[in-house]
Amino acid sequence: MRDHEPLIQEVFRGTFDRGDDEVCPGGHFISSLNWRFSKGGIVTREGSRYDDINPTVPAGIKVRRMELYERTGEAQRLLILDDVGAIWDSVTGQVILAIPAMVDFSCTVMYDRAFITPHNGVVGLPGEKIYVYSGSGTARPAAGVGASITPALVAANSALSGKVEAGLHQYAVAYESATGYLSPLGAYVAWTSPGDFKVDLSNIPIGPSGTVARVLVATKAIAEASPDPTSYTYFFIPGGRIPNNTGTTLTVDFYDADLADDASYLLEQMAEIPAGVGIGQYKSSLIVWGENANPSIIRGSKPGQPESFNGADGYLTVYPGIGGGVKNVVEYRNQAVILKSNRTYTTMDNDDVPATWDIGEVDGSVGTESHGIGQILNIGTNMEDRLFIADKAGLRVFSGMFSDDGIISYSIDDIWGRITKTAFAAVEISVDAINARIYVAVPLDGATTPTHILYGDYSEGLGSDGIRWTIWKFPVRPTSIVVSLVNGEPVLKFGSLDGGVYKLDTTQKLDNGIRIENYAKFPLYPVGSVDEAITHFTGIRLRARGVGTLQVLCEGLDGADKLYCQSLLLTELPGKPLWRGFNFTSEHCSVTLSLTDAGDWLNLTKFILYPSPIWEGRPEGG
Repeated sequence: MRDHEPLIQEVFRGTFDRGDDEVCPGGHFISSLNWRFSKGGIVTREGSRYDDINPTVPAGIKVRRMELYERTGEAQRLLILDDVGAIWDSVTGQVILAIPAMVDFSCTVMYDRAFITPHNGVVGLPGEKIYVYSGSGTARPAAGVGASITPALVAANSALSGKVEAGLHQYAVAYESATGYLSPLGAYVAWTSPGDFKVDLSNIPIGPSGTVARVLVATKAIAEASPDPTSYTYFFIPGGRIPNNTGTTLTVDFYDADLADDASYLLEQMAEIPAGVGIGQYKSSLIVWGENANPSIIRGSKPGQPESFNGADGYLTVYPGIGGGVKNVVEYRNQAVILKSNRTYTTMDNDDVPATWDIGEVDGSVGTESHGIGQILNIGTNMEDRLFIADKAGLRVFSGMFSDDGIISYSIDDIWGRITKTAFAAVEISVDAINARIYVAVPLDGATTPTHILYGDYSEGLGSDGIRWTIWKFPVRPTSIVVSLVNGEPVLKFGSLDGGVYKLDTTQKLDNGIRIENYAKFPLYPVGSVDEAITHFTGIRLRARGVGTLQVLCEGLDGADKLYCQSLLLTELPGKPLWRGFNFTSEHCSVTLSLTDAGDWLNLTKFILYPSPIWEGRPEGG
């Protein structure tokens, strides 16, 4: 190695794929596959195996989408959509919802219940609605119909003295479900009281399956009856709740002054909530957006009542003639950030109905699709005051605005450019905020479903010079990904349309019994020197531990010069650096290290290449 000045790489910054190979800076890789990053180097990623789910879920289930569902005091479970439109619960092993036309879905959890919207990645599924699942049995349509106008309630003066004031009152009934949802009003009746008597109500209708109570409402005394009973203001009658679905009579007693709790919103209550392309939460309301008939509408429930949607003014419309439909909505700093495919807006609750909320534009060129905002464990989408958003130009960090230096996929711009633009709705982000890791499932090179995972480690910073990237590939396509808490530890899980639900396992060195392909291609050294000078490279020295055989390949510019070197045998405790000498002469040298056999693994913390310039250039025509 005399006269060969060592080039030492002790920092491993991940893949740099942005332009030609020769622009890759020192400390990066021209390309790499299936690594994790450690504080001092790189290590072969762990293997994967079938997930531990209920055995009644088919082992080879073809997965289109997976969503996390967690109930208080219970382990996280998966809701798994298969290729025939059925959603399975990974814990119960049962199909909870089956819609043959459903090719995608989204889900959010409120009050231990999963609210599910079936969609096609672009808009809510035509003719479909929101469903709610409580952890057992099957999902049911959210909300619900109320009593019909006829037959009406029957009212009569009670023989008992009471407080009902003289005059005409209108009465009606609503059905209450087990989740607390109150249906639209129905079975209206008008009755004139003489005063000082209670009122006997009978012929109270029985509600549909799932009704746990009926709730009676009344107006204050009115001058005359209207042919339209919905034109009045109704109030909940104190003591007017029948806590069953069997009784058909109730005696009510109230002063008009006792009617203080306004029930008029039930007049405009939606009996079903149209399916959207997305579903989430804003403050204490359930929100749904991107429905088939109205893709630019965002609907918001009554605060604290996720099944209660006002059909008249419980929604806002986001510039329907501009940029297509709404694709994603997320809460950020008390605002709702609204994203179309290529535009971003914000709005804020003004303590009035959603129809009155103002909408402001944030960026007219940045947006995302239905799964393009990073899901963070069971915390939601907002972590440490930032959002991870997949835009067609790159993976961006949103912290109140978008900036050019907020594209954290800068160093892998060429890989990001390989994402199939027409299948961008298939891009899915999952974030392990505990370990500062980002996983992005992407369809590359014309694929319509994800083929690879872009793995980013931001434990050393989120800037383009801090985050470290590599590509992960599995024997099956990672069609849908989640980061799930398993015994308190974040674990990446993925489902595949090729069949199966898998999880990474630190005890595994294989992918469900199959070899993990693994390589790292170093920059063209010397980096930044003129291309005419000819250099002799005499070998590499590695601080490496592992198991198996490590292949060494030297390449010059454009791969025109190649040298396959003698391989290195890895050991877990080598006790010294590894050396591989070779005789390679070219303008530059890029070394590729790769593992060849099933079960091999490598932990690399130092790479040294020994070059020495020998000529100013090649001979004429050389």
